[in-house]
Amino acid sequence: MSNKIVPSAYRAIIDDVMLNIRSEFEEFGVEEHVLAELQSKWEAKVVASGYPPNPPPPHPQHLHHPHQPQHPALAQPPPAPRIPQVDGPASSSDGGSSSRSPSPPPPSQSQPAPRPAADTEEIGSDLDDDDSDEDDDVDGAGNSGEGAQDIVFCTYDKVQRVKNKWKCVLKDGMIHINGRDYLFAKCGGEFEW
Repeated sequence: MSNKIVPSAYRAIIDDVMLNIRSEFEEFGVEEHVLAELQSKWEAKVVASGYPPNPPPPHPQHLHHPHQPQHPALAQPPPAPRIPQVDGPASSSDGGSSSRSPSPPPPSQSQPAPRPAADTEEIGSDLDDDDSDEDDDVDGAGNSGEGAQDIVFCTYDKVQRVKNKWKCVLKDGMIHINGRDYLFAKCGGEFEW
């Protein structure tokens, strides 16, 4: 597993969403600065989450918009720099009759958790903790901070169960462990309940 590609994955997701939604904004007559503000708020939420610790530099976009003035003296100042972010749970896009507008969730912590100065995580690193904390509660009492969780989002390829032992082969996913995100193409695990 590697978390070195996570910042570029966040950047690609933000860029793709902004590119694909631009035409819909223009179709409904929403001004360009609203889209830029939406993007800057999204990126600010990623930065506020504390991850990724070393965001990639923003990609300059040289797009030609026919409705923008061609004279530099009449042009508006450039939008705020693009900063990658972690997005929260996806909102429902099923077109249901919801009368309220989506609002961002309130922040769960006032300050992000302190990060170690030197990060030496590498591909293939051992993510297992030592067995000294086996007495920690299963429901999250051993987690640091309020609402801290370890989460796996993926699809499964194969699952086998023999009594209380499970063997899983997972694919195309993301794991959030100890405040860090890891992307993987294939992953295997054994569990006991």
